[in-house]
Amino acid sequence: MSNVKLHTLHCHLNDETDSDEIYLKYNENKIWPMGFFKLVNSGDIKKLEITLKHEDPKKPLIIEVWNYDFLSKNDLIGTFELIIGSETSGRFQANMKPAEKRGTASYLLDWEILN
Repeated sequence: MSNVKLHTLHCHLNDETDSDEIYLKYNENKIWPMGFFKLVNSGDIKKLEITLKHEDPKKPLIIEVWNYDFLSKNDLIGTFELIIGSETSGRFQANMKPAEKRGTASYLLDWEILN
């Protein structure tokens, strides 16, 4: 088992014409923010400081990026696939893989494996 710390979320390009209303999920549970969502625009860097326990180093840790919608179903914008490995430690960055049929959103996650 590894502890994984999510440090920051960087928005290079938001999905909507105005701000994205972002929240993150792990294992079907919302992990950030404490409220409904955070407004995110291109160029924003949001501090996360979340530590997760990852049970199986042979499987990637998947973080989902969701956009909160007021009048319709919330949208999955994309995912971060973090490869842990059994003996790996250190600080890394991962680019978001956009969800199918989504816009051109671009997010980067700064994260660390704590062993």
